[in-house]
Amino acid sequence: MNTSAVTPQAGKMTKYRAIDVDAHENIASYDELLPYLEPQWQRYITEYRIDNYEPKPFNPPTGMNPLEARAKSANLGLLVRELLGDAGVDVAIINNAVHQFGARTGWFEYHTALAHAYNDWVIEHWLEKEPRLRGSVNIVPNDPIAAAREIDRVGAHPQIVQVALPVVVDRQWGEAFYHPIYEAAARNGLVIAMHHGAQTKGATGYGRYFVEWRTTGMMQGMMCQLVSMVVHGIFDLFPELKVIGLGAGFTWLPSLMSRMDRQYAEFRHETPWVRRKPSEHLREHVRLATQPMEAISAKHLQYVIELIGSDEVILFSSDYPYYGGSSPSESLPAGLPDDLVRKILSENALKTYQGIG
Repeated sequence: MNTSAVTPQAGKMTKYRAIDVDAHENIASYDELLPYLEPQWQRYITEYRIDNYEPKPFNPPTGMNPLEARAKSANLGLLVRELLGDAGVDVAIINNAVHQFGARTGWFEYHTALAHAYNDWVIEHWLEKEPRLRGSVNIVPNDPIAAAREIDRVGAHPQIVQVALPVVVDRQWGEAFYHPIYEAAARNGLVIAMHHGAQTKGATGYGRYFVEWRTTGMMQGMMCQLVSMVVHGIFDLFPELKVIGLGAGFTWLPSLMSRMDRQYAEFRHETPWVRRKPSEHLREHVRLATQPMEAISAKHLQYVIELIGSDEVILFSSDYPYYGGSSPSESLPAGLPDDLVRKILSENALKTYQGIG
């Protein structure tokens, strides 16, 4: 998000309410989690400094945007001033896309302790200090029973609205192994939010350059997981569940719908528990955030929505404070009908999330 461009343009969207479904908080240091950790786990931070997780072989071009340099030390005051102030966002949902404890392999006990401590830290230092924020439950999904307990513990907080999952782990999200997580999310009225992270890869791996990962990795990972959830029957088993894809864009959805419907028609005998066409499941249960958004005209955006078959699937996101993010006044092309702008900027989010109004 380019703040030099946000301030003078903010007034253009003042007649619309804006709900941002993908903004990011962060800790300046793992030392901030120490008060929320049992002593047995504290030593791994204080003595061994096991607090780094960045498997990607590259980093984004930090010089292209001054906010990128601040992404790893994002603070509440900065977010309130720039996102809720200058950018004109009314409500923002924050999620931990930097550390993603749930994507880490092995030593689930330690990572579970970190995730639970992080939840308590976010509630105390972000949510309870700013009523315009909503938050996410961080879990370690490879211990689904512990994850479900944490969802029940934290999900009762009035500002918690979703369960945060990484896009890529070492299993598919459709597997029955993860059912306790979906059951806990459903009984707490929470959305499942998938966000890419450092572990997300494209079909052939990371690639050598950032532009490769940015172009294919986020989208391909998201598509694979959504296909898994549909064909494994997650939406047939949990008809009230909503899943939102964050940080992967949305213009690829029509082609995925079309291809899945064709394969379903030919091979539906393979998955008889899937009772509806995949496009119907995706249209009803899946929502996608705008970022990262291509340069697209109003005509072409409306055509994408026509192909999706619903104007309720796309939700506004800023991806604050990362490179390439946008404010409500920057995110949508000029010339869209007012009712569609309202749906994307706020109304679709209000229908998707409980307790966000």
